[in-house]
Amino acid sequence: MKARCDAGDDLGAIPLFERALALRQKALGPDHPDLAYTLDGLGRAKTHLGQLDAAQILLERALALKEKAFGPANPEVAGPLLSLGELALARNKPDEARALLERALSLHAKQRAPLQLALAEALWRADKDRPLSRALAGEARAIYAGVDHRPGMERASRWLAQHAR
Repeated sequence: MKARCDAGDDLGAIPLFERALALRQKALGPDHPDLAYTLDGLGRAKTHLGQLDAAQILLERALALKEKAFGPANPEVAGPLLSLGELALARNKPDEARALLERALSLHAKQRAPLQLALAEALWRADKDRPLSRALAGEARAIYAGVDHRPGMERASRWLAQHAR
């Protein structure tokens, strides 16, 4: 499912996420924190396809499950915060995205590069601290390069080229 999304096939991933969610809910119950991973993936796919209201519901549920299970300051919460930040960007709400992404960044080092790139976009769109915005994108590109993550490195490089000044 995630591989389909990573390859840009969000439409093909949605039925797979929906089936996985139904199976997991049946096996684990409606409030199990492991559902958050599937909810997050489904919400991200719907965000990419412009189904923003449906994505909001899914991503808020994923965040609520993670916060209930792990607490609001646990690194596990960073994934849904990143997705909600990207959703806020899709809704052209950069200040809302910035708050979500800064919170996520303070919690999680593992997803640091995608968080930095999303925060760079939020700062840029909000017309806040553009030098910091470019610095965050540059750091994200360096992180991606260091772990040989070509799609992320290319995405960060494209962003930097588009926002050169």
